[in-house]
Amino acid sequence: MLHRILLLSAVLCSLAHVGIRPIILDEQNVPGYRSVLSQKGLDYSKGVGVQVLQKLLVNLNIPSLSGVFNEPVIGDVDWHLNDIKLISIDIGQSSVTPNPNSGITVQLSNVNGQVNSNWDYTRRDWPHISGSGSAVTKITAGATMSFSVFVSNGQPQISVTSSSVSISNLDIQISGGASWLYNLFVNVLHDQIANAISNALRSAIQDNTQDNLNNILKTVNLKQSLADHLVFDAEFIPSPTYGQNSVSIPQLGRTYVDGSEGQFCPISECSFTPLPSDPSTTKMYEVYVSEYVANSFMYAANSSGLLAYEVLPKDVPASSLFKLNTSTFSAWVPALQKLYPNTAMSIVASTTKPPLATFHPKGANVSVAGSAEFWVHPDNAPKRLVFTIIGNGTIGTAASLNGWNLVAKLGDPTFTFDLSYSSIGDFDPQTLRAALRFLLNYGIIPGINSKLAQGVSLPTLQGVSFTNPSMTWSNSYLSYRYLGEVLPLVYCVDTPPP
Repeated sequence: MLHRILLLSAVLCSLAHVGIRPIILDEQNVPGYRSVLSQKGLDYSKGVGVQVLQKLLVNLNIPSLSGVFNEPVIGDVDWHLNDIKLISIDIGQSSVTPNPNSGITVQLSNVNGQVNSNWDYTRRDWPHISGSGSAVTKITAGATMSFSVFVSNGQPQISVTSSSVSISNLDIQISGGASWLYNLFVNVLHDQIANAISNALRSAIQDNTQDNLNNILKTVNLKQSLADHLVFDAEFIPSPTYGQNSVSIPQLGRTYVDGSEGQFCPISECSFTPLPSDPSTTKMYEVYVSEYVANSFMYAANSSGLLAYEVLPKDVPASSLFKLNTSTFSAWVPALQKLYPNTAMSIVASTTKPPLATFHPKGANVSVAGSAEFWVHPDNAPKRLVFTIIGNGTIGTAASLNGWNLVAKLGDPTFTFDLSYSSIGDFDPQTLRAALRFLLNYGIIPGINSKLAQGVSLPTLQGVSFTNPSMTWSNSYLSYRYLGEVLPLVYCVDTPPP
């Protein structure tokens, strides 16, 4: 119903008018990204919500009415109005407005509907004259609803803070009955019928809106499992605020090793810069993703051992002229072939500290510090470490949108390195540049890219879809925007959420 509105607006949002400047936050609540729904997005969502609201209210049952009416000619008459039901409704106009620091208000006007009912009466004194018939009531009404959003244990919840329905015009037509009966409905029962209809509409709108919205919000996937026991945490951060023409909400966007929820990247290593809070375009939906999201992932990946690789001879493509043995390496380190002739080798590469991503208008760079251990595997003897290279490098990174997934890919690296250990004597490590590039191109980078290709699904709602995405890189964050359709959340009316 207006579910969509509030759902998409109040659920994906929070507005704070701040500039871009470094700050220190509680490490438990560092917002990694911020979602913003513009007024255009709110208006479109409102249109979808109105359609669902109309479907929810059709066939609304209204409590029966009864009383005693004194007619001068026949005396006291007991009357009843039963089977009161709203059989049609058309919402002519609607608007949705963010209220700074309080929530969202939805207004409906020129709401036209028809209410059918059955009536009957019985004269109290003898003879007990009675009669019955039907009534058709045409109404014109307006409604106002205000919503607030709060966060409980990272889960967004919606509360209807106020609602009102006012009936500006009510026209009653009855079948059968004398003139005194018509006067009863028009003059005596007019206000009672109007109050009964407005109260029923207000209760239905408030109860259905709040319950359905919160059921929908339960479908938001706030935590998802990533590769190798990593968990992406997108819990909402209290408390949402609202601007004049948009709503937004910050979310964590951090990654940790499964089973170690309290051990995530500290701000001292994963720096944080506040994200924009206003939409930068006229598109419906915009998400700002900070460096923190990338750096938190790499911190957890480093802690879990995900960034350690062993390259074995079998990992080298059969078509490659490069073979992982001492015969090949003798071209760069002649002592290897002399000490271990025709011996298989392996390389164990790992990061020595978490990689660090830097976003800029042309893309992103990842700074990496690592080591590569070179081992020989003599026949019938334990493997032996022959030398270790340590180095630093920078890797260009590209990001793209795959549906609702944000995916990344590492490019070609540039690096410098030194010899850290050798059991075969000193040598110039620069001669190994080709071998190290092979290690990066066939081992480390493909391994990381296979994980990055899985992407991270930012939380959305079942049945909601935005189209025509675009992406922009900026200093310390990237943003992607959507313009298109919000598909109806049919299940919020027809079936319960899964």
